[in-house]
Amino acid sequence: MFQSNKILTEKEAAADAFKSTRERKKIKIADAGHRLNINQKYLSAIESGNWDLLPPGVYSRNFIKEYSGFLGLKSADFLEIFDRELNRREKSKTKVPDIFTNQIVKKKDLLILPRLARNVLVGVIGLACIFYLGFLLNQTFRAPNLQVDSPVDNWVATENAVEIKGVSESEAIISVNGQPIPADQSGNFFVSIGLKPGVNTITVTAQKKYSRPSVVVRKVLVK
Repeated sequence: MFQSNKILTEKEAAADAFKSTRERKKIKIADAGHRLNINQKYLSAIESGNWDLLPPGVYSRNFIKEYSGFLGLKSADFLEIFDRELNRREKSKTKVPDIFTNQIVKKKDLLILPRLARNVLVGVIGLACIFYLGFLLNQTFRAPNLQVDSPVDNWVATENAVEIKGVSESEAIISVNGQPIPADQSGNFFVSIGLKPGVNTITVTAQKKYSRPSVVVRKVLVK
């Protein structure tokens, strides 16, 4: 009958060597910790292979060196194993997957895209929304275009009536001296008003629902 044995890793073999040597010499782990002035939990971590529980820096190497020397083991061999294990852990922590060398990008790889790129994209979208909102507000509150073709300013009339003619935007409400006048779908307007002898001031106003008004003033002299 064959019996299968577990193949130990280098670290597990080293940990087993510490424990088996101590037990063979019939030394209690508490006594070893007291004699070496090392906390018992660190010696247990060495014997169980949980070396990541050891304190960082030079303390870990000193604990390995002192414990192996105390048990009569060759310290240099165990320090080399410890250093290789430490380097392996450091490489596994700092390894970053290169998503650009893969033919197929996995969903989890998308999470490592630079945060700066995402922030720039969000910023561009935000600016676009702000500019579009500003455009809408400008269109809403901007004074409409207004052109008065007749009469020209400082017109001298020989009759007691004058024709007011011009064009504005289709949505604008046109008024002459405060009185609304009709306009067609293209914004063209035409109206005839009476004049009195002397200087007459004609004020033409165009205004949309929420916009500022556009005002054109004409002066007409009736002799």
